[in-house]
Amino acid sequence: MTDFYGTAQGLKDYMLARGLILPVDIDTDPEIVAGLLLASENLDATFSMYFDGMKTGGRVQVREWPRLGHSDKYNYLISSNEIPREIENATYELAMKHFDTPGSLTLDYTPSKFKSVSVDGAISVSYAVFSSHLEIQKQFASVLNALSSLFSDKAQSSSLSGSVDRV
Repeated sequence: MTDFYGTAQGLKDYMLARGLILPVDIDTDPEIVAGLLLASENLDATFSMYFDGMKTGGRVQVREWPRLGHSDKYNYLISSNEIPREIENATYELAMKHFDTPGSLTLDYTPSKFKSVSVDGAISVSYAVFSSHLEIQKQFASVLNALSSLFSDKAQSSSLSGSVDRV
């Protein structure tokens, strides 16, 4: 098993089919493989909570896929020796984001600074103010779209429920 999803040629074919090209400074397979590794790590860290079952190779398996016991949103069981095309396509999408903006997959989140406002000395209110769009971690719609058929209905539904009552 490899340490990343997909292949350098698979990424090139994926991009070609969509009319996209690699940035000019990414021109060797080792550079592409490095991008696929970062993308695979990001995909596993971000989405592993939505994958049912368990890794086929146990704890020594580096990547989350292949898996035992994962069904897609149609309840089709995914073979235990298969890395779904959705995983590879999402990896290619993330790799392209990395190539376009190096470091975009590894942005750290820094909570906003608070501005305090005092009202007549009796009440103090603190407001969070976003000082930069970089404080918000990125989510990529193309990656979510690529993975959507792998997520069961329970993974797509909210885990929050309840009601509101007037006290």
